[in-house]
Amino acid sequence: MRKNEIKEIVMEGATGEYSHVLICCDTFDYEDYPVYVKYGEDIRKVIESHNSSQNMSRVMEVYNYNLDLEGQLNESMAYHIEPLGRIKKDTKRKEESIINHNDDISENLKKAIEYATKMHKGQTRLTGEPYINHPLHVLQNVLKYKESKNIETLLISACLHDTIEDTSATYYDIVERFGPQVASLVLELTTDEDMKNALGKCQYLSIKMKNMSSWALVIKLCDRLDNVNDLLRCKDNAFKNKYINETIEILNYLIENAKLSKTHLTIIEQIINLLIQLCKSDSDKIIKLAELTQNCLRLKQCFQKEEDIFPTLMKLVNNTDDKRILRKSLVL
Repeated sequence: MRKNEIKEIVMEGATGEYSHVLICCDTFDYEDYPVYVKYGEDIRKVIESHNSSQNMSRVMEVYNYNLDLEGQLNESMAYHIEPLGRIKKDTKRKEESIINHNDDISENLKKAIEYATKMHKGQTRLTGEPYINHPLHVLQNVLKYKESKNIETLLISACLHDTIEDTSATYYDIVERFGPQVASLVLELTTDEDMKNALGKCQYLSIKMKNMSSWALVIKLCDRLDNVNDLLRCKDNAFKNKYINETIEILNYLIENAKLSKTHLTIIEQIINLLIQLCKSDSDKIIKLAELTQNCLRLKQCFQKEEDIFPTLMKLVNNTDDKRILRKSLVL
């Protein structure tokens, strides 16, 4: 959807009746459509309902009528729910927007965002958007899924997670600016190129992630979640297929070998849901994802019953034989 089309859609809702407009993508035919959110509606529940694999849709952008619309429209990707608010120890505010840089953000986090923006300046993602959007999305994922009295340390580390690997920043730079705990997490999240080349990327990441500290693995899975989300807009089919296969192999390895927390498993489930959307025309991958989901649910002590995912998976498999195989694979 072109910028002028988005602007027209956004301005149609600027009547005082709506708090937000979501730009959603139908992942079946990849058509974009707007969803206007009235004041009083729970914006998070609306977003969750349109991020459903069952509905075959994905929220791509969120525009907030209480903020500067022109500024949001000039961004390559807007995702404004509401100002972040000062981080509190009880971390009850879980799903705030972090892309809206405002004075309410804690000073240390604001400093990290400014530093990451400076270090990643001029870099872009495969989608064409500024690279800084990625660590901000990872930060937002961490805030959404992780509860911790040390949440600020995790958010700052998430914001800086690619600085040592992809910019001129060093471990000692991070220590000096943000302290040794953040620097150690960022270093833990940094790829060892020699080891990766020796083992191969997929095996290297599988082993590395298995041996990560719990906090680092939360950030790494949130990183993978955002990368998989970007595949929804990726036009390079060869790269997309390679990344999907790599992700499935890594998740299999983690579920079978790593000590995973409920938070880790929740993020893994979200990654699997996105992979299901991406693989809806590939029965073999859908079956693999069904097995992954089943194993994940077992580890979570079946918090979500298999019946909740079965109808969605069956819809994505066209061949009768594949449906039979899938049904058999989901028998506990």
